[in-house]
Amino acid sequence: NSLKWWLLSATVLSIILSWGRNFMSFNELMLDYFPAYNKFRAVSMTLVIAEFTMPFLAFLALKEIFDNSQISLLRKQSWTESIILRTNLKYSLYIVGGLLLFFIVIGGSLFDFTGSSDAQLEKMGWPDYLISALRSDREWMLKKDAIRSLIFVLITAGIIWSVVNQKLKQNLAFGLIIFVILVDMWG
Repeated sequence: NSLKWWLLSATVLSIILSWGRNFMSFNELMLDYFPAYNKFRAVSMTLVIAEFTMPFLAFLALKEIFDNSQISLLRKQSWTESIILRTNLKYSLYIVGGLLLFFIVIGGSLFDFTGSSDAQLEKMGWPDYLISALRSDREWMLKKDAIRSLIFVLITAGIIWSVVNQKLKQNLAFGLIIFVILVDMWG
């Protein structure tokens, strides 16, 4: 429905606003024509909008998936809708999982993992092996987070796949997804 487009637009807008000096022409427009926009302590505070809209969009997608699987269970004739739902779920898993696998395998060679404070640490007399250790820690953090995200994506896709194929009841699936979200947020 049209709500997803509003949520997507608000997400993109908040990301663009968070770029700050990196996209100054847009931010100057916002500062000139939107009252109280200059009262933000940091432009990155606009990412709170994306932190709200992205999970809301995900829950709307889950609602749509569970509603469609419930309808196909009740009607027993909507075989094509079930196939479309399975195909979309597979494509989503392939795209997100492939992107995460890309960062796990090749992500370290794409970035140099230097931080803004590395030059200051060198001026303060830090030895090169400590600064290179910081960079390798940053690379490991990228891989670790990508592996962690891939695990959560696979678990959640498995739960949704089980609901779509009517191997798992929706109430249990809701509980499992809430548990997965709790474990993710707790960490």
